[in-house]
Amino acid sequence: MVRSLARGLATVLGVFLAGVVALGVIATIAAVVFGIVATVVSLLVTTAVLAVFLLAMVGLASVLFGGRSDRRAESEPTRTRSWRDRLLDLDLDVGLGSDSPTNANGRAHADTRPDPATRLRERYVAGDIDEAEFERQMERLLETSDLEERVRGAGLDSSIDLASDSDTQTDTSTRPWDSSVNSEPQSNSSSNRPRRRDRLRDR
Repeated sequence: MVRSLARGLATVLGVFLAGVVALGVIATIAAVVFGIVATVVSLLVTTAVLAVFLLAMVGLASVLFGGRSDRRAESEPTRTRSWRDRLLDLDLDVGLGSDSPTNANGRAHADTRPDPATRLRERYVAGDIDEAEFERQMERLLETSDLEERVRGAGLDSSIDLASDSDTQTDTSTRPWDSSVNSEPQSNSSSNRPRRRDRLRDR
């Protein structure tokens, strides 16, 4: 009887220990599997977060630098057009007369020579010169044009003065009383000559 009870207890303990060992093995395998799955999931999440962060940085940089370049591209043609228009107006004043039909329009230009402002702008767009050099040469062109205008104005004033002097001389030469005044001394001198001859004969 006692032996049968001992054998029963040993069997129960053996089954219990076998169950505990089996549960431990299953738990270990499950932990390993879950660890691998967790590692893979964490890697995927980290990769996704980094990708989103990089995309956000690229988008922010494109917005900042792209907007600045767009503003520069929008302001540059306006500025160059204003410089070119001023130089074109100066060329119209210098190269065309008042009777020309193109000068009457005020904007058309019949001269086929290359515009210095256009060539300078092409060099600036091509990258041959920087912005500071572009502005400096534009200022030099405008100063040269202003100097030409001043010289042309001074020449016009001198021609007007010469024309007024010639008109004054013409007026004085065509006065009838001046001719009569000039003729009177001549007549007096011619009438005095016979008197002098008579006096010499009497002597």
